[in-house]
Amino acid sequence: MDADGGELRGNFVLTPVDDEACIAEPEAIFAALEIGDMLPRVTALEASLNRLGLFLAYPDPVFDAKTREAVVAFQTQYGFAPTGVVDQATDQALNTIVRSTIGGC
Repeated sequence: MDADGGELRGNFVLTPVDDEACIAEPEAIFAALEIGDMLPRVTALEASLNRLGLFLAYPDPVFDAKTREAVVAFQTQYGFAPTGVVDQATDQALNTIVRSTIGGC
């Protein structure tokens, strides 16, 4: 019986899947964030920096001078070169640190 009380009868055959369908897609290419960018990712970046007390404004999608200043503060505090550009290493560190402050994934 199925969950609704109906009865399933007959032969059920699973169709094999091509091996190519099971190959994981490569990870997306990372694009750095820098001053002048206008993306939803900037809003998330600013929210993360805000959570750490480094960005004291309402998060928006514009990477401006305030965003850069907060990124430089984060990079300095955590031992990265203070470029003001969110490269992949800075992004990964920021995400890891923010997750650890809110209790995990």
